[in-house]
Amino acid sequence: MSFRPLNIFTLVFLISCFSYSANAQFGISIKHAFDYEDIPSAVPNQTNERSLQHGGVIALDYRVKIVDYGVNFGPEIFAKMIRAKGIPVNDVGGIELGKVKEIRSFGINIPVTMYVFHFNQCDECPSFKRKNFLKDNFFIQPVIGYEIRNWTTDPTAIAEDIIEHFIAGGIGAGVNIMAGKIIRIAPIVQYKRNFSLTENALYKTKLQPSILEVGVRVGWGR
Repeated sequence: MSFRPLNIFTLVFLISCFSYSANAQFGISIKHAFDYEDIPSAVPNQTNERSLQHGGVIALDYRVKIVDYGVNFGPEIFAKMIRAKGIPVNDVGGIELGKVKEIRSFGINIPVTMYVFHFNQCDECPSFKRKNFLKDNFFIQPVIGYEIRNWTTDPTAIAEDIIEHFIAGGIGAGVNIMAGKIIRIAPIVQYKRNFSLTENALYKTKLQPSILEVGVRVGWGR
């Protein structure tokens, strides 16, 4: 299975440009992913192992502001690639045949950006006032989404396509740093847990990986 996220990113960018309004904002995020894979133990009746993997995430979003409230919401599409290290592919007898090489993801989130210290108090939220930097710029961000993942192995012929579908939920936090009147640079951290809708073909069971993402978002608009 192949993903073409750049084509979808381009489409979202064009739609955002044409539908821009005074109460909307477009953004791009780049984050490092600490991916905690839910790997079944090789020992029978043992709990699953949390195997830490690393990767990168790129996302595009379009947010609509609820006027007079410190809340923004809208769709975010993302692509993620995890470089897997040390995840074996075994046969039914437990003999190692190869390794998992990459785990590629594509999906959509609905983050809700909430300026909790400025809720129900602002006419132009988020705004920048040096006296009230934390109140006007700190936010929390609950999120729910859908993710599809495609595992690849090395060598490629040792396993069938490993495709998973997930519902994801999580929480994040960040702070806006203004760069001009409409540009915002926001360091952000977000934790998400994936709840599988399908079995992982490699392990014949549903897995529940989690991910910690740390990075920066650049947004423009009001």
